[in-house]
Amino acid sequence: MKIEKNLKSIGILLFLLAGSFSFAGYKSELSERIKQFENEAVNTGNTTVEMTDAAEKYYKNVDNELNTVYKKLISELERKNKSKAKENLVKAQKNWIKQRDEKAKAVPREGSVTTINVYYLMAELTQKRALELAEMLDNLSK
Repeated sequence: MKIEKNLKSIGILLFLLAGSFSFAGYKSELSERIKQFENEAVNTGNTTVEMTDAAEKYYKNVDNELNTVYKKLISELERKNKSKAKENLVKAQKNWIKQRDEKAKAVPREGSVTTINVYYLMAELTQKRALELAEMLDNLSK
């Protein structure tokens, strides 16, 4: 009898824990994936070429995540018939891309590390935007 109660308590606890993970939200999950990309980039390479490749991969991974969350958000807006919000998002995203690219062009030219610096800046800006969109998606999905 006591064993059954303990097993039941453990089962309830596991159910609650599993539920808390599933409700963590897209933003939280995205943040964890991006941290993994960043850690991989920071801990890769000893030469400038290797560091450049790692920085490029980091940026591309974060950019892929941004594109994914953007598409999910657009789909959710369409599903909820929020055409004005969708239109505003598309405009805002185009403006954000222009601003990101302008900031990247403004990175000081410092020889062989310039490309690395540009990739890290682009990744940082893209990460921030991806998390903003993920938060919008989480709020829209509530």
